[in-house]
Amino acid sequence: MAQTVNDQAPSGASFTDDEIKEICRSAVYKFGDRSQLLKLAEECCELAQAAIKAANGLPANLVEEAADVKIMLIQLMSMLDSELIENWLQFKIGRLKTLVEG
Repeated sequence: MAQTVNDQAPSGASFTDDEIKEICRSAVYKFGDRSQLLKLAEECCELAQAAIKAANGLPANLVEEAADVKIMLIQLMSMLDSELIENWLQFKIGRLKTLVEG
């Protein structure tokens, strides 16, 4: 695996999945859909940059950026129809399985 910076997770509070979802829903409520969609785009760009650096053997904050994107995806999930997302997920995983299994 490529080099990463911030390989050690910072110590601090530990939240349950339900607490994380509630905090993320609260962020969407407080800041609004538009603001959080723009923030999602920003965080995805930062993750993409880190992935390119890591793929080229350069130090990258891949883990930290992945965590930022995961937080924003949880917020996005609270804005969208979860059943529709699950249907697309199942479709995409089926397609990936076909590719992997040949």
